[in-house]
Amino acid sequence: MATLFVPGIGADGPDTWPTQSGAAELAPPGDAIYLTLDRDHPAGAEEHARQILATDDDVLDLVAHSYGSVAALLAAAADARIRSLVLFEPACMSVAPDSTAVRAFVATMTPYWDRADDPSLSDGEFAGHFLVAFGYRRPPEDDAGAIAFGRRLRSAAPAWAFDVDPGVCARIPSLVVTGGWHPIYEDIADAIAARGAERRTIPGTEHRPQDAPEANTLLNEFWGSLA
Repeated sequence: MATLFVPGIGADGPDTWPTQSGAAELAPPGDAIYLTLDRDHPAGAEEHARQILATDDDVLDLVAHSYGSVAALLAAAADARIRSLVLFEPACMSVAPDSTAVRAFVATMTPYWDRADDPSLSDGEFAGHFLVAFGYRRPPEDDAGAIAFGRRLRSAAPAWAFDVDPGVCARIPSLVVTGGWHPIYEDIADAIAARGAERRTIPGTEHRPQDAPEANTLLNEFWGSLA
């Protein structure tokens, strides 16, 4: 039995889960594994789902963030070993096709993903367009963090490209947690909750509600409810 922590697009490993990794009070139902995903070549959520399913355990409980939630839902639809899902700020845009916020974001970012292979569009510029679309301030194009983030973004297919099935939440115990800050994630979470997931918000945490101390309480309560 293993509890897999699936990161988003920005970083990997236990450092991506500072509130969970090494926390004495956290009680995952299986051995905690903090995934480092394959990003050395163009690889998106489908490849990340394959990495999840390559884990050699008979029962898998998944905890995923943002883009990693797309991979988690793809994996859950493909393998009965997955017993539960916890999705923090899931970027599963295909589940909310009628959301005004999702449609606007897709319309804004599609031209840039269409140019993902264009060397005249720098990594820093790509990241800047993405962050501005979410309402953040545009970072300098030569900012090292923006460059690394943009490189990861453009190497993977956009989140809306994956037709994930929120119906898995009707048969797998699921919890979706948002930060209460952006309509895209609220609309996605509402759509997933409508298919059977438990829904929680940790206000004031923006895109990383898992970093709040309350997140571990929610995780423990959810895992404790599993049969």
